[in-house]
Amino acid sequence: MAEDILIVISTYNRASMLLRLLEDINREVQRPFKVLIYNDGSTEDYSQVSDYLRKEMRNSVYKIVDHHGKKKYYKLNGLIYRDLISERFRYFIQMPDDVRLVKNFGQEVISRYHASRVEVLNILITTSFWDLVKKENMNVYKQGSYSFVNKTWVDMCYITTREVLSRLRFIFPVVADSWFSKRSSSGCGTALTRALTDKGARIAISAESLVLHDDHQSMMNPKKYRNYSRKSHV
Repeated sequence: MAEDILIVISTYNRASMLLRLLEDINREVQRPFKVLIYNDGSTEDYSQVSDYLRKEMRNSVYKIVDHHGKKKYYKLNGLIYRDLISERFRYFIQMPDDVRLVKNFGQEVISRYHASRVEVLNILITTSFWDLVKKENMNVYKQGSYSFVNKTWVDMCYITTREVLSRLRFIFPVVADSWFSKRSSSGCGTALTRALTDKGARIAISAESLVLHDDHQSMMNPKKYRNYSRKSHV
């Protein structure tokens, strides 16, 4: 059976946050869905997550893999993308383990994706990004009742389709070791952006965040996130 939405989550030592997110998914996604979880070699106990999946999300998949961390995050994404070949789905959503979903997320994210008229839609927006929008006078456009910002890169919290990923032949791009000499990020968003835009994909970000992030420490980025807001800044 083909699922309408495939949601992929990678997790590391955040069992309680992941469990909270899974409960959100079960409650706020009313369309047929499947969740793939990749545990990146966590040292925490994830037995509660396993129990929840067994009882509440029986068609979902939970995998424990060797630890990759930030510098090998692209390799973890490579594993994920290869697994997508055998999955049947229409929409693909990738998100971190430490976010919450807005009410009626499943319908909201699909509606906004189609309204955006792009191939890849980022679904998490920060107040600091809005500072950049104003500073750089970035283009904000409306489609019906929704607003979007033209964005030239992919964050690792986005929605796209199987058709778009098939343009990459489900191969996640490599991040060169030289990337880390001057940068603190994983480089995955930049590498994926280049690969997708080379295939003609357009990218935008929803002006209203569809996932919410508390003000807590990020595993990938050592600086604390500023609060994410459901409220549109437009």
